[in-house]
Amino acid sequence: MKKFFLIWAVLALAAPAMAVDDVVDVCAVPTVGDLVEIRYRVVSGQLPRAFALDITVTDGNIIAVTGFHTGESIENSRGFGIFPASFRRNIDADDPNWGDPCYTPVADVCDLPGTQGGEGTGGVTIEMGSLYVDDNSPPNSGVLCVLQVSADCNIDVALNAGRGGIVLEDGNEPNFYPFQGRKVILRDWGDAPDGPYPTLAMNGGPSHVIKNLLMGTLIDAETNGQPNADATGDDIVTSDDEDGVVFGPVIFGPVGGTVTVSVNANCKLNAWIDFDDNGNWTGPGEQVFTNQILTPTVNVLGFAIPAGAAKETYLVSRWRVNNAGGLNYEGPASNGEVEDYNDTYIVCHVPDVVDDTNAVAQAAIIAAGFTIGAVTAEYDDAIVDGNVVSTDPAFCNYPGCGTAVAIVVSKGPCIVPNVVGMTKANAETAINDAGFTDSNDYAYDDNVTAGLVISQDQAPASTPGCGTNVNITVSAGPCWMIDLRDFDEALANLAIDGLGFVVGTPTYEWDDTIADGNVVSQDLAPGQQPCETVVTLVISKGPCVVPNVVGLMQAAAETDINDAGFDLGNVTIVDGAPIGQVMAQSPAASGTPGCGTAVDINVAGDCMKNTHPDYVNWVLQGRPDCWCYQRHCRGDMDGLKQGPFWVSEDDKDIFVVNWNKFPDFVPPMGVFAGNTCADIDHAYQGPFWVSEDDKDIFVIYWNKFPDFIAPPPVCDGTHINYWKN
Repeated sequence: MKKFFLIWAVLALAAPAMAVDDVVDVCAVPTVGDLVEIRYRVVSGQLPRAFALDITVTDGNIIAVTGFHTGESIENSRGFGIFPASFRRNIDADDPNWGDPCYTPVADVCDLPGTQGGEGTGGVTIEMGSLYVDDNSPPNSGVLCVLQVSADCNIDVALNAGRGGIVLEDGNEPNFYPFQGRKVILRDWGDAPDGPYPTLAMNGGPSHVIKNLLMGTLIDAETNGQPNADATGDDIVTSDDEDGVVFGPVIFGPVGGTVTVSVNANCKLNAWIDFDDNGNWTGPGEQVFTNQILTPTVNVLGFAIPAGAAKETYLVSRWRVNNAGGLNYEGPASNGEVEDYNDTYIVCHVPDVVDDTNAVAQAAIIAAGFTIGAVTAEYDDAIVDGNVVSTDPAFCNYPGCGTAVAIVVSKGPCIVPNVVGMTKANAETAINDAGFTDSNDYAYDDNVTAGLVISQDQAPASTPGCGTNVNITVSAGPCWMIDLRDFDEALANLAIDGLGFVVGTPTYEWDDTIADGNVVSQDLAPGQQPCETVVTLVISKGPCVVPNVVGLMQAAAETDINDAGFDLGNVTIVDGAPIGQVMAQSPAASGTPGCGTAVDINVAGDCMKNTHPDYVNWVLQGRPDCWCYQRHCRGDMDGLKQGPFWVSEDDKDIFVVNWNKFPDFVPPMGVFAGNTCADIDHAYQGPFWVSEDDKDIFVIYWNKFPDFIAPPPVCDGTHINYWKN
């Protein structure tokens, strides 16, 4: 949106001896942006042969020279075009360098006489020449070259006489008259849609003379406003120089909008936004900045948004900076820049109303561009009664202007209700309504009707925090015991506990009818019983299996027999070793004769009881087995029959050998037994164990049949554990 004012610079060239028609005009014509054409026109009938011009500017520089006049070359003939340095050099039309782009009309700064500083400075020297015959000649008017200049500047065009000035077709080099340059002004224009907004010059559109103040980093020149629907006309001409204004969030309501404006020098900002989208910037609040002071480089600014602003649509804005300030949205300015935008977009942002009163919150929500949705209430430990707990959508969301925002209002902190004595359903409702969660379990109670609450784990009137779980214990009514016989022990214990009783310490016993681990009996009868009563169970160890006690000592055998569920039967002392070890049992091991059956055992031990009056002598004699022969007291010394007799020749031999021998007598080898077996009466006679008393007994029973019974002595069976034969 930049513009040059069109200024002609004219050179009237005439030699005193020439006709007045020998005139050449040279002018500077601004075109697009910062470009200026240097044009020529020969007024007389002559054609131009050569130009040597000094072009200078003030208040700026010549950035580049392009678009210079070129001719053409016809093969095998001469043509016209641009030639560097001296025009007097001979150039062949067939020169291979004829079209070399390095051929430029700008004389090198070192090429004397009188060349200017060149591109990038305040002046250049232009040299152009032509060679032509017949119709292959340049026109008598055209564009010599195009200059790109900086800022607004004065352009002067003069002859460089030292390099030949202007030469016409006839070779004349006329004198030239003094030439005064005219000013070329570069302007920046806006590009908002013209029609509703003033953008074109004829409608008072804004323009700024381009000097040293700009927004952003780019600025370009236009000859008039560049309006289009999107306010991007200036962006697509020369360069996208609208880079000085960047919008932040533009939020309806008290938050307002933010914008970043970048400038390269101290200046003042005036800006307008068409908030009501009606095609002008005259509405209330639409001038968002008035002579706002800006400093280099970045300025972050905030602006208010009127209540009637159009929301969620793109709005047109105009931003102007200059040094003096006082700008309107139309008209010229002596410096600075104008930038138009069509991207201001107002959104609605849910405000933060948590902990505000309901009335204040609703007013803020409406002011932010929303409507009020459902208003509900809930308990909250942190928010006082009547203030807002939350909104939906929540703070910092952009759900779309006009959205209904739901509000949750606090009912204050959650207080645990007293639900003891209520029905389960009523208690749960009361707990939930108070802002808590609920859970429950059941317990038997002799005094509370089934279905009513016995207790709660959170104390009434306490404030443990909303959402805390309140567990209630509900009565299952009085306790009833069931028949637990044949229940698995673990299951029976669960039943006892679940029925409101206490599990006691069980005992274990054998039982032929109840499986191992199951209940044999219980000490609390089935039926209604006081809750919390201790119930003791008898648990089966399974059917009684006769243990193997052979080889055990008698005491251990008796324990095993009893532990296996049997009674100890007859204990028979039998010969064997070691003394006290079980030698046999009945019933046999592994049998199942039934619990309580008597198990008889044979135990290795002394054949003579310690109550026997001769026990001391028997021990003294080394516990001889023969003293326990059933017939020893009747003369049987070897425990064997000889023919039909128990007492006969063999016994006599033993008796004779041991007759009237002292106690330390050792019978000869091969003689059966010792003097102890010949001692029939188990007593001393004088110094001898075997003597007259023994002989008297022996004589009585000598060669008598087994059924012979003599008068005493008679063997004392009450003092014998078992007879050896």
